[in-house]
Amino acid sequence: MNDGSISWDLQQFFGAYFHQDWDLEADDWQGIVDDYVKDYRVAELLRMLAEEIDTLRQVRAEPDLEQFLVYTVGVFYLPEPPTYTEWLGQIADRLREHAAMIDGRDLPAGEMESTTRPKRSRGGNTRVPRDGRLADNWTRWTTLLGSTGVSIDDDHDGDQIVFRSSDFSYRLHLDDGSWVLDELDDRNQWRRAVGRFSTFELAEKYLIWAWASLARSAVDAPNLGSSLYAQGFAASVETKQISAGKYELNSPAGSVVLPLVKATIFSHLMDRQVKDIELEVSSGLG
Repeated sequence: MNDGSISWDLQQFFGAYFHQDWDLEADDWQGIVDDYVKDYRVAELLRMLAEEIDTLRQVRAEPDLEQFLVYTVGVFYLPEPPTYTEWLGQIADRLREHAAMIDGRDLPAGEMESTTRPKRSRGGNTRVPRDGRLADNWTRWTTLLGSTGVSIDDDHDGDQIVFRSSDFSYRLHLDDGSWVLDELDDRNQWRRAVGRFSTFELAEKYLIWAWASLARSAVDAPNLGSSLYAQGFAASVETKQISAGKYELNSPAGSVVLPLVKATIFSHLMDRQVKDIELEVSSGLG
């Protein structure tokens, strides 16, 4: 890469995540990097990006680097007070830290099997389905991931359910007739409305796929989302960009609002049966 060009993966990292509305997705650049890692939890990919960023810092002087990132790549983040060169170094360091964390997350089989089953709160719950399917999936995938502190709280009059663990936490709640998904970031702050679903079943499909993808990455199982993303949006689903980096999907199953990468993948899943998604994410796990 001695001519200063960048790979498609790095272009996607900068262009799709540091877009003009990046501050609606996270409070700072660290949160944006963390969002990317949640979508692509592959240690080898993160290290490759870090190395490519290091090379980019070496082959372009500061004024040229700024011009390249802003006007060619489409980066809308302005690092202050560090220079772009220093900022890229910080990004590379954070990507390597995440890669190291992913590598260190594998646990011996005995330890994973001893993970405590989540305790479910009891309460009047008339709108969150009580068949236990989503709770069972949370238990299964956090166990495979080796998470601790796993729990489920659905004691909110049926309009909210919270999934907590040492690695990730999610809050799904009703808002104006739609199910809204919040995620807890590594600074212990809720990132609100990272997804919106017209039905609980659509939210269920999305969460099962998301949790399974995280767990599969941790045990080096084949990545199922990359091939779907490479196909672009499903032809059978109506798509509409509602803001920079966010898309609305509409199909007979309902409507969904998600960031670009997640929306692209989920467009291939939203019309499928939950049981079929469960079978696919279980493939190759023995």
